Amino acid sequence: MFNQDIDKKISDWMELLIPDTADVIATYEHKHWGKYAAITENNYGSGSSVYIGCLPSKEVINTLLRYYTDKIGIIRDDSLQFPIIYKEAVNDENHKIRFYFNYSDNDEYITSPYNMVDLLTEGNIKCGDKTKLSS
Repeated sequence: MFNQDIDKKISDWMELLIPDTADVIATYEHKHWGKYAAITENNYGSGSSVYIGCLPSKEVINTLLRYYTDKIGIIRDDSLQFPIIYKEAVNDENHKIRFYFNYSDNDEYITSPYNMVDLLTEGNIKCGDKTKLSS
């Protein structure tokens, strides 16, 4: 799961997890703590959860999110990162609505991955167009 080229350092805190039913996703590379789990995944009802028992690097978190969203079939746009947030919903006419939120104090831009209609301006946005998200 984890790319060998990413920064896998742990800082500030770590739990020494001993899972009963969970699958171990990551362990520690340490002579004393290597037998303990750092990140686990467990099925619960019809879903599943991931438990992160440490404070990993940003690269580990991003890799974990890619792994988990791929596993459960969530389509994501890897070109988007905070402060741009992407959400989807289905309206009453069964049309998919895509929301792009800009959580910054500055204008941000995305490259449209789809042909879209801007619901605020009713303007057409073509796939590949650079679109401004106001602050």
